[in-house]
Amino acid sequence: MKPLQGVLAVVATPFAESGEVDEGSLEQLIEHLVEGGADALVMFGIGGEFYKLSDDERLRMAELLVATTRGRATTVTSVTRHATHLAVAEARRFQELGVDALMLLPPYFLGPDAASLVRHMQAVVDAVDLPVILQYAPLNTGVPMSPTAFLELWGERRDRIYVKAESQPPGPMVSALVERSGGAMGVFIGNAGQHLFDCLQRGATGVMPGSSLLRVYRALLDHYTAGEREAAFALYNELVPYLNIVGLSAERFIHYEKRILARQGIFAQAVTREPAYRPDPVEAEMFERYLERLQAAVSG
Repeated sequence: MKPLQGVLAVVATPFAESGEVDEGSLEQLIEHLVEGGADALVMFGIGGEFYKLSDDERLRMAELLVATTRGRATTVTSVTRHATHLAVAEARRFQELGVDALMLLPPYFLGPDAASLVRHMQAVVDAVDLPVILQYAPLNTGVPMSPTAFLELWGERRDRIYVKAESQPPGPMVSALVERSGGAMGVFIGNAGQHLFDCLQRGATGVMPGSSLLRVYRALLDHYTAGEREAAFALYNELVPYLNIVGLSAERFIHYEKRILARQGIFAQAVTREPAYRPDPVEAEMFERYLERLQAAVSG
């Protein structure tokens, strides 16, 4: 498989009014992302509400991801189980289903120490033959880690280890990983690309945004990689005010992702399993204004 890079879209999870996973909407979303030029589709990220899905639902959704994508884009599923034994089993199961790569969210409940986290990550990486993206999301997990832990794993498995940096700000982590690996480690930016332009200049290899605004991120990265830095910077500066509205929490982001996907006709309805975020009218109006500006910028 070619190295992971570019736009890795986190697949949102559609629910029916009954609360069940809406498989028809999920298949439509996968088609939309493939046809829209996503380099990879990532299932069970935080923006995909992995924490609100049963084990059976996750396996069924992973099967649909592989079957619907049909090799037209790289498929990635996230391993999020806290117990190392269970995480290893989940990683192996996803590999058996035919996914191309894994993302790994290290344990965080009750604050495991750094050595325990490294052992957990090593065990999962060693259990499969797939590339693994190590997700560093200290704002959501409350567990800080140093670049050394990621570099230690990368040093032993250089062709298979990537990092998704979601610290605030992520720039110092990106610089440390890129510089200390001699520019060889692939680093992706999370948090909907809030600090994307800064991190691209530091050597980041791509972004992991949500599903609803793929066109924006595709255009921004295409401008940047083509050397059209001012065009990329201008589009980024339309993206940031929008993210200041929607990106203040994971549940808030998920709410607006689904609102846009339903408006686009990709989701049949914008349903989130409770507990869920609900904006007030003032915030909802600001969302509409910034979204309109952002869509105009990428259209024209």
